[in-house]
Amino acid sequence: MAHHCHATGCTVPTKPEMFTCRKHWFALPKNLRDKIWATYRVGQCDDWQPSAAYCDAAIECVKFLA
Repeated sequence: MAHHCHATGCTVPTKPEMFTCRKHWFALPKNLRDKIWATYRVGQCDDWQPSAAYCDAAIECVKFLA
């Protein structure tokens, strides 16, 4: 199941386990990319139950990219 990049306004198709498209992923500072991977759990895209820590990291990343 594909989704789009989580950067505001970006419609690039992205694999579910990837947070953003390549362009936006590398626009994030390494510390924010590390937060996403540190809090990502395999299967969270299937069961729609990401952790609160992952959601916090995702919000921080989306805000940075905006």
